[in-house]
Amino acid sequence: MSGFEVAGVVLGALPLVVKAVEAYITFIRDWGKIPSELKSIHRHLTTERSKFYNVCDQLLCDVVQQKDIEAMLKDPFGPLWQAEDTNKRIRRRLWNSYEPFSATVREIHDALNTIQIKLNIHISDDGRVKWVDKSHMSREFRKFLCRLDRKDYLDALALISTGVDNLESLARLSVQLEPKRRTRSAVRVINILRNLSSSLYRAFRCSMLCNDQHDITLGLSPRLIDICYDDGDEKILEGTKFIMAISFDSARDVNLPESTKSWKELEIRANMAPTATASPSVSPPTGCSNVKTEPKKAKSVTFFMPWKSQEPDVKSVVASITRQVGINVAFEVADLRPLNLCATLMAPCSSLSVCYGHMIDSECSSHFFKVFHRAASSQPRSRWSIITLREVLDHEPGLQPLLFLEEKIRLALAISSSVLQLSKTPWLPGPLRKEDVHFFDRDGQVLYSHPFLSASQATSPTPQAQDNQASAAERFALFSLGILLLEIILGCALDKFLEPGEDRLTIEGENAKMIRDSIAAHRLLRTRVALISPGYKVVVERCLACAPTQGFEEESFRENVYKGVVAELETILEHTKLS
Repeated sequence: MSGFEVAGVVLGALPLVVKAVEAYITFIRDWGKIPSELKSIHRHLTTERSKFYNVCDQLLCDVVQQKDIEAMLKDPFGPLWQAEDTNKRIRRRLWNSYEPFSATVREIHDALNTIQIKLNIHISDDGRVKWVDKSHMSREFRKFLCRLDRKDYLDALALISTGVDNLESLARLSVQLEPKRRTRSAVRVINILRNLSSSLYRAFRCSMLCNDQHDITLGLSPRLIDICYDDGDEKILEGTKFIMAISFDSARDVNLPESTKSWKELEIRANMAPTATASPSVSPPTGCSNVKTEPKKAKSVTFFMPWKSQEPDVKSVVASITRQVGINVAFEVADLRPLNLCATLMAPCSSLSVCYGHMIDSECSSHFFKVFHRAASSQPRSRWSIITLREVLDHEPGLQPLLFLEEKIRLALAISSSVLQLSKTPWLPGPLRKEDVHFFDRDGQVLYSHPFLSASQATSPTPQAQDNQASAAERFALFSLGILLLEIILGCALDKFLEPGEDRLTIEGENAKMIRDSIAAHRLLRTRVALISPGYKVVVERCLACAPTQGFEEESFRENVYKGVVAELETILEHTKLS
């Protein structure tokens, strides 16, 4: 049993032992004796039972649903205490205190068991208690109860009392520190995902072995990996999945209109490389982007980009990996060759559980990527089209606007968390634009819950005339994100809300538009957003008020953005679900 399951057993056993002691007290009174020693034991166990009940209540709060907390406290021997997910959540909450917590609970269990044996109390696994009945009590046991000395139980009682006090301290401090620990672990996951996203970009380029143009998308998701205290980077890496949708034309006619293109969705899973023995004479490559280099409801991201793939020499890639790293792996070298992704797209879909091959980052030997067809899209789709977020916010004819509060906040969370993960990486080198975020019209159905991010910035050169504007936009990337979050909650582009005086403001300089947007945004925050969601209003204000002194490439800045924007949006989304 896990430490948390043992806690349930202790929580259930304490009141049963108390009940048995109460029965013995009644027997002694019936015999005309004063049960002072048993009453002292009873009082001690009753107090510790109440304290331990409070410890369990505190740990379960916000870990399981409210309706389940009362059920678990009333039925400590029930199946809810054996739920693996609950145990994982308790482990995350206790963090590095989980092992001491488990050891202390087992000590309390052993001490309580000692008392049960001495008092001839038997508790079954299903929570039934049995003690010596008065009518079947032997003369020896009757003498034992009448002459019972509390000193014989002092060690066990002291162990229980000290243990419960320690559990109280561990639980209280763990709950208090949980928000800060979650932030630290979230930033750690984000840093790892940033490196992994860059690695995926390089691996993807090596897998495009044709001269055709493809539209590449990488799916957006607000999910972040919840990790425990002892989870290593390998656990985070292997729990990461990316969803990619790629267009192709089996006739290889790149001039066909977009509506005739076929699409396939792929699931990309990160995996650690097999155990390898490094050659002592060869040092690791300096260009390897080890996931440890950048110290957190895993975030997947989808991009759209016109891609003309390059054609590297596969043999030279494999030779480069072997030469630079100098390792002996457990499988054949042929298995390490990069997947020809273009050929995979053309091939008929087989079983969804079959891995179609590996995408390999030649600059890093610590991991590789497995490619699977996504179950939700096992066959090519020829009637998909792209709808950008700009078109949705501009209320283009024929498009359903963003209507529901939950879908708006979910989209805002997906975008803000993905910016945190991907900004200043090869996927998103510049500021996020409304045309970068898009959705698929899948046979006439548009799902705003499945956004994608265009990675056209990764391959499109920036014209020299736009360099200054791009530089200014990068310095105010968080401001741009705030404007986008505002437009999402309003369901409409900011320009639609400009008042006559605002659109005629004469402002000079490179920040003229930003100043006009700021004036309109703060007015809308006061008059509209505050009525929709006060918490969301605060999030947008934080983005708009950010000074251009730091960027997403700095870890301290990413931590502040996570705490002030992403974590707050996660909380708002949970409250929205409840409402």
